[in-house]
Amino acid sequence: MTDPCSDSVVTKMTFGYMRNGTAMSLGKIHSLFARLGSFVVLTLVLTCCNGEKQPGDRALPVSVIVMEQPAHFGSGQRPAVEFPHALHGAALKNEGCGTCHVVDDKQRIRSALVGVDETEDADRLAEQYHAVCIDCHQERADSEDPTGPLDCGECHIPRPAGISSRAMPRFDYSLHYRHVKAEGDKCETCHHVYNEEKRTLGYAEGQESACRACHGQHDEGKLLSLRNASHVECISCHLSRSAKPHPQSQNIGPVACEGCHDKEKLQAVEKLAEVPRLKRQQPDVTWISAPETGTAGRVLFSHVFHETLTTACSDCHHKTLDSCLTCHTSSGKEEGGWVTLAQAYHSSDSKYSCVGCHEEYLQNKPECSSCHHMLGSAPHESSCKNCHVGPPPASSPRIEQPSGLPVIQMAPLPGPSESFPEEVVIDDLTDKYGPSRLPHLDIVNKLDESVRQSKLARRFHARLEVLCAGCHHHSPRDARPPSCRSCHPDSPHPVEDKPGLMPAFHRQCIGCHEQLELESALGCEDCHAKAAKEVVK
Repeated sequence: MTDPCSDSVVTKMTFGYMRNGTAMSLGKIHSLFARLGSFVVLTLVLTCCNGEKQPGDRALPVSVIVMEQPAHFGSGQRPAVEFPHALHGAALKNEGCGTCHVVDDKQRIRSALVGVDETEDADRLAEQYHAVCIDCHQERADSEDPTGPLDCGECHIPRPAGISSRAMPRFDYSLHYRHVKAEGDKCETCHHVYNEEKRTLGYAEGQESACRACHGQHDEGKLLSLRNASHVECISCHLSRSAKPHPQSQNIGPVACEGCHDKEKLQAVEKLAEVPRLKRQQPDVTWISAPETGTAGRVLFSHVFHETLTTACSDCHHKTLDSCLTCHTSSGKEEGGWVTLAQAYHSSDSKYSCVGCHEEYLQNKPECSSCHHMLGSAPHESSCKNCHVGPPPASSPRIEQPSGLPVIQMAPLPGPSESFPEEVVIDDLTDKYGPSRLPHLDIVNKLDESVRQSKLARRFHARLEVLCAGCHHHSPRDARPPSCRSCHPDSPHPVEDKPGLMPAFHRQCIGCHEQLELESALGCEDCHAKAAKEVVK
């Protein structure tokens, strides 16, 4: 049986639904965009099937667009249409996108279909959409050309919901600079701001921002959604470059769905080895804090250093390129989703916050997660002063230091001593196995080496007693740690959340070994020699 989703078969094209025996359209285009917030390269509002896959779900090709009936038309009796855009694009390649789509006075491909106007009459709109699709199919059939379906059931096919394999492109520093070079440093080609007084779009040097700063999830009048604006501007530009000789004609950019939304094609896009710093009036180094706290406890933040750790400005600036204080205040406000300034900086489960980003970094590096997987995500109170080192010089709230943050110096490790032994023998549990000999100094040396190689780790672990806390948790610092048995008895405490001695040892040691993927240190006899004689208690 032929797969109806295959790009080798022209099916699933009719745009309408049946209710009480009458064809129903998908409704007014702008209304659909506003309600569903989805962009269609074809003018039709769709859902992109971004939900998680469930057993039995069908994977839809990148170019298949699912067109569903909007809520304001009620429940349609016909199932959704799966429209194979790539197949239609190939069939109409010589005729161009204007065969179906409206082309404006600037030669940009718009989302609207030719011959379809805005009407609240569902039957009338259904007729217009069916005329676009079915009339084209009929004309091709009359000319004996390959064509598509003419009956309702050939497009509205009952089947389980499909899941699109579409990936979202990321406009990172490398891709941005490729466009900068292609356009000869003309930022105005893409960046514009709205002039309220003149009611026109224009370029404002120094005010360049991300597209999402103005373009949201839905169309709002003439202000297109981010998805719509991206497709109109990007595809139209790529098409215009491909239609005429151009110095960069070998890199004109994709015009088909797969070019931007196929995972493998996205991964194959060349990454530039060197990308000049993207300057937009940002300081190299600055002090940040909540305004009402004054200068005490301010954080010295190196913008220039953190830029080297990100792939795009949006890694931190998730909407505009303004200061965090613009949207996040101590009490929160609507523009920032009522996320307070403290949460914006310290939320451990947000990829945009300082603490959340650091936490993700720690969990993704085995040499860090070997300890941190046991510590949880909440930072220890004593770590606050590692960042909150203010006040700054009274004369300079902004500090221009191209070198970034000062390098944290670490003292060398002490030599072996009674309080800093080279080896620790653990003989608390010897009923079946012999004592375990812990290479204490080797472990500390390895931890110290990892810390010295990371600027983030050096800032928080520059002191030996902080480094030791990875194993000797909840122990007083600046003192020799007490025996593990002092907190962990042979049997777990009936009330306090403290594991017994053997689970504590194994969770701590084996848990670390698992994070480091030390396969040679996961079995019993990898650490314990078997006892010569079992001890009977």
